[in-house]
Amino acid sequence: MILRSAGYVISDLLRAQNAVNFAYVLYLRGRAEEMNAADLERLVGRWNVMSVLRGRYTGSPETAFDFDMRQIEARGLAAYTEAVIETELPDSFWSALLPQEMDTSSTASPYFLAYQAAQVKLGDLGFLSRDITVRDLVLNRSDVHHVYPRNYLKKQGLTRTRYNQIARRKFMAAKMRGWFDNL
Repeated sequence: MILRSAGYVISDLLRAQNAVNFAYVLYLRGRAEEMNAADLERLVGRWNVMSVLRGRYTGSPETAFDFDMRQIEARGLAAYTEAVIETELPDSFWSALLPQEMDTSSTASPYFLAYQAAQVKLGDLGFLSRDITVRDLVLNRSDVHHVYPRNYLKKQGLTRTRYNQIARRKFMAAKMRGWFDNL
């Protein structure tokens, strides 16, 4: 429910299963420490997003899990997670690195999936819609491949390569940062 409240309303948005698994580990640890429920929800949501955006548990997740658990034991849950999040997602990540990473045509990109979750959480409307939300589109598994319809982008003079790529990356990165900061 914590991840759902962060905008991840369907499992298709959560392709990084190892990040979800570790988020659950953090949740259980926070509960065992009797952490305030609102603080725990924020910590778990932010850690999951950071893990997905930075690919923290790809490669050898067992090693990363072990390292993180040892650090949590030594430094404390809240102190360690906030320090890592601050290090992994500095201002330069949101303003420079994320827009570059979003330059992809893949709808399976963790950055595009996180952007969709951000739109859901922020209550954004579908493109050119007054009533249909991105949440509705995602829940109904509508075609969200093109954030902006292909014909609209063609008329704007974009080449096929460009209209298939994620549009307006800097705007999207700024929106995602606002979402992340308010998790």
